[in-house]
Amino acid sequence: DYHRAERLLATARQRAPRSPAARYLMGDLYLRADRPVDAMAEMAVLNRLLPAGSQQLAPSLAGYAKVPGSLPQIKAILASYPELEEPLLATMSSDVANTDAILRLASSPRREGPAPVWQRLLLSNLVAAGEYRKAFSTWGRLSGVAARPGLHNPTFDASNAPPPFNWRLAEGAGAVVEPSSGGLQVVYYGRDNLALAEQVTLLPAGRYHLGVNVSGSFPQGSGVAWTVRCLPEGPELMNLPLAGPGPLSGNFTVPAACEAQSISLTGQMLE
Repeated sequence: DYHRAERLLATARQRAPRSPAARYLMGDLYLRADRPVDAMAEMAVLNRLLPAGSQQLAPSLAGYAKVPGSLPQIKAILASYPELEEPLLATMSSDVANTDAILRLASSPRREGPAPVWQRLLLSNLVAAGEYRKAFSTWGRLSGVAARPGLHNPTFDASNAPPPFNWRLAEGAGAVVEPSSGGLQVVYYGRDNLALAEQVTLLPAGRYHLGVNVSGSFPQGSGVAWTVRCLPEGPELMNLPLAGPGPLSGNFTVPAACEAQSISLTGQMLE
């Protein structure tokens, strides 16, 4: 009952003009009622009452984005309130059906600094949904990298291209994993099962060779290995343990039914 709700909220706003709650609820109401211009007026006041207060309306704006013909109006809102873009796109990224709308709403891709959270969410959710080709083409569009099948960035160079088609390195207390001199430096404590470095690839069916140069010390049965498996749940195509310093290589075959693969440096917990 939008008419009655508006009347009650107008009374609340009149009684407490500086109430963020009244402004937020009125802005939410206007978006639900397909009145984005009125919603923008509430956002303006909300931003004056709370720093970046309009960000609180991101979930409501994400719901409004599903209304046919709403995207041009949402782009106008984002032009006036750019701080809304990242929380809005992050909210929309939970549903891969929003992919095309997200790409239309997103501003020009960033070339400096890490990829925004919404890009990682969208790409991860597309892969989780089995939309590998769409995820790969979206990754290429967002990162500006020519999307060619194969292992991306084998020397672990600094790159703004987000995972999963670039390396995702482990973070947290279980290991320290950092790019170093054209390779990867790993300190692994053996206390947790971890993917120390991981990348999704779309290798065509065929035979492949993986080769690395290894240095450092490895306790007996260190449990560190390069693995290749088909997504989403296997089978494992290769397991190449790191047994000591020196060159290390292995072969694996990608079957025709294996559309996407995970190439990972894994660490298995020690006894």
